[in-house]
Amino acid sequence: MLLICALLLPTAVGGDSWVSPIMAEDRPPAAGGPVSGPFPAVLHSTRTDAFVDPRGRPLRLVGLNVVPVWRNHRGRTWSLESYRRIRAVGFNVVRLVLYWDDFEPRRGQWDRSSLRTLDLAVGRARAAGLYVILDMIHLTGPGGLERVPTWARTGDSVAAVERNGAGYLRMLARRYRDEAAVAAYDPVNEFRRWPLDQDGVLRAYRYLIGQIRAVDPERVILVQPSYGDTSVAGNLADLANLGGGSNLVWSLHDYFAGGDDDGYDRDGGQAGAYTWDGRTGYQVSDPAALERHLLVHLEKARAAGLPVWVGEFGIGEGASNRDRWIKDQIRLFDRYGLGRAWWQYAGSGPFSATNADGSWKPWIRALLPQSP
Repeated sequence: MLLICALLLPTAVGGDSWVSPIMAEDRPPAAGGPVSGPFPAVLHSTRTDAFVDPRGRPLRLVGLNVVPVWRNHRGRTWSLESYRRIRAVGFNVVRLVLYWDDFEPRRGQWDRSSLRTLDLAVGRARAAGLYVILDMIHLTGPGGLERVPTWARTGDSVAAVERNGAGYLRMLARRYRDEAAVAAYDPVNEFRRWPLDQDGVLRAYRYLIGQIRAVDPERVILVQPSYGDTSVAGNLADLANLGGGSNLVWSLHDYFAGGDDDGYDRDGGQAGAYTWDGRTGYQVSDPAALERHLLVHLEKARAAGLPVWVGEFGIGEGASNRDRWIKDQIRLFDRYGLGRAWWQYAGSGPFSATNADGSWKPWIRALLPQSP
């Protein structure tokens, strides 16, 4: 039960409670659909690089998680200037965190206000020069079911999404298949099933990937282990359950802070210290343990021909040795050429990269690729 509690907070903190002023000229358009306009290129993946351009040149995407649709402030979202500020710091991607119940409150009935707001967010990110990763079903709360539509809550989170989420995923893929700024789809954030059943999760992904591919055959799709960060070593997971295919990327949520040899027990659950709760710090600098933890996923993914991208990482404001943890993690990610997205851009929680007035926290540039 500790594992289940431990991995709820990264998806629950912050969110839509902090609202910046919205410029009047940036109100959502009257009609749906992505904002048209040029963007450099649709990206693909290789066995070693999560994202490459059409000429095969690697592109390391580094950015922030951003919640663009606010259930308590319908129709409002971050201004174009907010995305320009993210780009000006040096980031090149935003992972847009989406809650399923905002978009499909009743089966097959799409919420137009939420879709228009998302269109606006994607258009503003592109206008600012940022790629977008769509975190399509962001599971959160007990069992991951808090933001699953009530009508779709059949069984655990794996069963609920596998049985009921395909139409929603196809709808979003159809809506954005011609949008070059969308670098990838991240279909499900942190599938939750206890006891751990990595192969059951991977088979669910295989089905959902097929549904997306029927609409958008070439877009990069991200795949995560259960809870975003549980072990897939040895017999715990068989990545062949994904069914193969191109443009698949393994995505890890890395909040490990040492206290164990690699952060996992023999059953694949977490062991040691994790920063997901916003309070736990980095008691002893141990980059070797951080590396062993990361290698559990790198070695498994690369043996299966999958590159890796870190979809979430972070440590709470005021946690002990916060800056040292950031430094050790970024050095490690850079050593292995990994892109990543910090949890999160702004909010009331301890992971916010911005202050209450919208200014950046002093450590923000430490998240960018560092010189050797």
